[in-house]
Amino acid sequence: MITRRTVVHAAVAGSTVGLLAACTGGSTDGQAVADPDSPPIALITAEPGDGATGVKVRDGIRLTVSKGKFTEVTLTNPAGKQVKGSISEDGTTWRPAEPLGYGKKYTYTAKAMGDDDKPVELTGSFTTLKPKSVVRATLNPIDDAVVGVGMPISVRFAQPVKNRKAAERALKVKTTPEVEGSWGWLHDQQVDWRPKEYWPANTEVEVTAELYGVHYGGGAYGKADITTKFRIGRNQVVKVHTPEHRMKVYRDGKLYKTYPCSNGRDDDPDLNTPNGTVIVDVVSHTHLPRPRNQQGK
Repeated sequence: MITRRTVVHAAVAGSTVGLLAACTGGSTDGQAVADPDSPPIALITAEPGDGATGVKVRDGIRLTVSKGKFTEVTLTNPAGKQVKGSISEDGTTWRPAEPLGYGKKYTYTAKAMGDDDKPVELTGSFTTLKPKSVVRATLNPIDDAVVGVGMPISVRFAQPVKNRKAAERALKVKTTPEVEGSWGWLHDQQVDWRPKEYWPANTEVEVTAELYGVHYGGGAYGKADITTKFRIGRNQVVKVHTPEHRMKVYRDGKLYKTYPCSNGRDDDPDLNTPNGTVIVDVVSHTHLPRPRNQQGK
């Protein structure tokens, strides 16, 4: 990426007029009078500079002015559409307020008024980076879902992610009430957020994944930002003790029901029930078969 800095002073036409000093009586005190033809003191800077390429699509351009304040800044895309932006409270910095497009040329014009009441202007252009590939991602649970207290938040990527830290920095989880938890990678295409303990019942969860513009490594970049809002339902936990072949259902910490269960076969890895906590994410109608001696009765 080219990172040249571009600066400009307004050109000045005409001859230089010397400073005038006025004196009365025997006084030697004098007062300097500003030269109306002296160069403006305000200075506009663009980072990166005019003609830069490979510019980031997020926070990739910044315009600043010293010894003055911006009066107008415009940034337009190839179609002539103006990009939203904002000037800082002190009037000295401008940044875009929305992401830019991949592989596009943008043109800016910045105008400012100097502390000496003289205007300055800067124009230029730059081109944003062009990814080798853009990677789609999905979020689960989906919007408006109601899930159990053990359900993780999952972000799945369509391609392997080399720069996991960059992807993880773009992920934000907001909960009401506040819940402690952390992200963990299952493999290079999926990262999950899990609470330290079970989710509190009725927790409201909002996930924001600002993945657009994130470099996953190898020239692969995020395709789009994604979000989801969902809710945790009642506290229901199922515990199984395999030697007993009994399944106990707890609601709000209290035993609710007990059912028989087979738990598979220890001598067959494909039919064995592993130890630990698992997520049951398949919804189906309840079906409890009768004992064999009661079939057909």
